[in-house]
Amino acid sequence: MQSDSSKWKNESLKPECDRAQLLITRHIDGEADADDAQALRKHIDACPRCRQALEIQTRQSHKVAMALQTLWPAEITTRKTSASLERFRHAVMRAAWLMLILLLLTFVAQRTYAPTPARQDPPAASATPTPEAENKPKVAEVEPKP
Repeated sequence: MQSDSSKWKNESLKPECDRAQLLITRHIDGEADADDAQALRKHIDACPRCRQALEIQTRQSHKVAMALQTLWPAEITTRKTSASLERFRHAVMRAAWLMLILLLLTFVAQRTYAPTPARQDPPAASATPTPEAENKPKVAEVEPKP
């Protein structure tokens, strides 16, 4: 079945009409604020094509809502939605706690099992004299007299 708006699919819209299409969707979904509603009204008054698009999309939205209402009465839909949201909230909280526990375990493991840096001993005195040591005058060690 072809919708009433299918005749516009291959035509390009003016930028104002593109914006109006977004505002129409927001309006139908109940997400349009006062400024959006005013801008849509202003555009719809001047543009018959977008006015027709609003009428078509509003009709289609009402048809879908009525079909859903007959399939799922409002109280069942609301209950199912609330239960789904509650299950989702619990799943998110479980995931957050698990992430926190994993983070703490990782921190403890790094602090406990991290290899300690190897201690660097100073270089041992070599038996072969360096050129600097050859130039120094040798001092005779004197043993103390008893």
